[in-house]
Amino acid sequence: YNQLVHEFGQSQVDQSVRLYLVPGFGHWTGAFNPAGTLPLLDTLENWVENGTAPGSLVMSDTNASTKGRTRPMCAYPAWPKYSGNGDPNQAGSFTCVAN
Repeated sequence: YNQLVHEFGQSQVDQSVRLYLVPGFGHWTGAFNPAGTLPLLDTLENWVENGTAPGSLVMSDTNASTKGRTRPMCAYPAWPKYSGNGDPNQAGSFTCVAN
């Protein structure tokens, strides 16, 4: 991703590329497992067919002990940061920050 930005510039990359990192997620396992809850295909279809570029997305945890916990998926280089208020198990308690 960074190489694409370096080569083509951020505005050009923003027209066709998004990168989302999911903390704690590792090939359908890990501390946060959003298996089957990622809205990627619908999001991609909406971008290609309707011109609506994706922003922050929401995913849900499927691990038995934390099932239903949600987190925002932030477009790189942003990452989800807990706001300090609200339920830490809900995506709405996080904001996407880049720093």
